[in-house]
Amino acid sequence: MPGDFGLVDYANCLAALIEALALGPAHVAGLSWGGTVVQELYRHHRELVATLILIDTYAGWKGSLPAEEVTRPGSGRTSDARSKLVVIPDCGHVSNLEQPEQFNAAVREFCRAHSPR
Repeated sequence: MPGDFGLVDYANCLAALIEALALGPAHVAGLSWGGTVVQELYRHHRELVATLILIDTYAGWKGSLPAEEVTRPGSGRTSDARSKLVVIPDCGHVSNLEQPEQFNAAVREFCRAHSPR
């Protein structure tokens, strides 16, 4: 991989995959650093994204949002009426591994609620 391969390059690769498999617009999930990749995908290829699922990630860099904005559910520049904050208790940064049943249920519920009917 070239030394100058950056976040937008990862997002463009993901866009190419979605296009090649004819998956879009798709529910796109990003876990941890993957959350920044899918946000970049949305920024540059909005037409390929039905919804974003941001998991154990942050929609901004440390200090880029005021503390009260980060801690208030449903707030922030990336939220709208369809946003939903899900807190899975008793787990840390890898909720998909630490509480897989609750994690999978939350993702499935969100995708079903936002699927075309």
